[in-house]
Amino acid sequence: PGPRLSNGQWYRLEYYVHFVDASHMQVHPRIYNASNTLLYDDADFRQQDWAATSFFWNGRNDWTLASFYAAGHSFCVDPAVMNDFAVGNNGQAGASDTGRYWYYAAVEVRSDTWPGPVGGGGAADTTPPTVSLSAPASGATVSGSVSVSAAASDNIGVAGVQFKVDGNNLGAEELVAPYTVPWDTATASNGNHSITAVARDAAGNQTTSAARTVTVSNAAPAPPPAGGISTRYPFDVGIETDADVIFVEKFEESTTSLLFGRYNDVHNPSTMTFSTDIAPGSPAGSHSLNVSWTGGSNDGGHLYKVLSPGIDDKLYVRYYIKYPTSGKYRHEGIWVGGSNPVTNWPNPQAGIKPAGNDRFIAVAEQSDDSSHFDHYNYWMDMHVHGDGKYWGNMLLMNPNVDVPRGQWACVEHMVKLNNPVSASNGEHAIWINGVKVSHLGQGFPNGTWTWGNFTQTSSGSPFGGFRWRSDANLKLNWIWLQNYSPDDPAGFTSSLKFDHVVVAKNYIGCLSSAPAPPRSPLNVRIIR
Repeated sequence: PGPRLSNGQWYRLEYYVHFVDASHMQVHPRIYNASNTLLYDDADFRQQDWAATSFFWNGRNDWTLASFYAAGHSFCVDPAVMNDFAVGNNGQAGASDTGRYWYYAAVEVRSDTWPGPVGGGGAADTTPPTVSLSAPASGATVSGSVSVSAAASDNIGVAGVQFKVDGNNLGAEELVAPYTVPWDTATASNGNHSITAVARDAAGNQTTSAARTVTVSNAAPAPPPAGGISTRYPFDVGIETDADVIFVEKFEESTTSLLFGRYNDVHNPSTMTFSTDIAPGSPAGSHSLNVSWTGGSNDGGHLYKVLSPGIDDKLYVRYYIKYPTSGKYRHEGIWVGGSNPVTNWPNPQAGIKPAGNDRFIAVAEQSDDSSHFDHYNYWMDMHVHGDGKYWGNMLLMNPNVDVPRGQWACVEHMVKLNNPVSASNGEHAIWINGVKVSHLGQGFPNGTWTWGNFTQTSSGSPFGGFRWRSDANLKLNWIWLQNYSPDDPAGFTSSLKFDHVVVAKNYIGCLSSAPAPPRSPLNVRIIR
């Protein structure tokens, strides 16, 4: 726990060891003072280096025993050595003798209940509390934020009440009456949900209330505006002046050095050159960015830019990309995300689930096997893969959604942050050549999970939404243009091309097809 116990005071320490199965267990400690007041339990005991930014265990850095067990985890143990009990003072090597000693008055080991206070002949409180829900009403239709309340009592005293929605904890345990918590129903999909309350006493007795079923009904998100910003700026000319536009990169700098100077981090600058192979509709005389790679020599290159100030709502990123007809590109395109604190270089932490207050990533790219176009997202509620790692979740899994090789394509994706941060109402959408191919949010679309992959299908269950963050300081604050291609054999060379990057607060759309403006007052077309 965070606070320390005081020297010179008697305390009662109790441990309940629950053997979950042959190789897993849970340990539940409690500490009482001499007046039999509970000081610490599962909610207070934290992992070592709790909340340290550089220490992650099992995908998080803020586990308490209570949150660890509530997430369905147990400790792995070797049953061959779980057969001893010891009491002592384990003085560490090199420690000085302070003259302060440990005193033990009694030790009790039981297999039927918590030991309880010494002197009771082993008798313990075996009477469970009573608990019943008082709000919302059973069968009610709810939306927005509502209060969930319960009444609880016990022959000695109620230690706490934990509310649950569909069996999952709703907020932290309420330790004092009145027992009530707010519920942002936007964090749940539309439809029926079951609410319960679990009351416990200091002896560990628990009672679960009768369940109440309520119906969540929240409005579906509005579609993005039709047309897009680009329709007001044919061929992107002047688009950087629009009030909703945050950043534009047309790759029109005279040298790559000037280009690199616009970014916070540049990886393998020698792999990047300007090309006259430009996206259809680009003004004459412009060029694109060519990002190459050579097997056995380099893995491509990237441009990383911090967006300051960070965006707290929605962000759209549109770019043109041309994939080569051969080669093994693993990650490519323009990734979008947030870091807290903001970093001047990419920090994806591949394979590790974000904690909620540190980072998130939203991606629109080809799958690793180049079989289809998909999401590749990291967020605090992402799903684990079969190898136990949290690799980016693919959320479309449609082999019919693809970007042809050797052709320019217009890609746009939108990230909407969850507000408030306790909600799961974040979204992610993808457009290819102006056609929306995927849009996920709270309660839509339907699909099925297989480890870390969500296959969109009408016969599945509603998508749970994105809780991109649990901390309001975590915002959309970077974009990352990259070509990461480390898998080709030595000597193999290929490249990706990028053009017309626009970052904005509203839907952008592909290059406008309106007639190109004249390049000078003397440009005249004569038709015979």
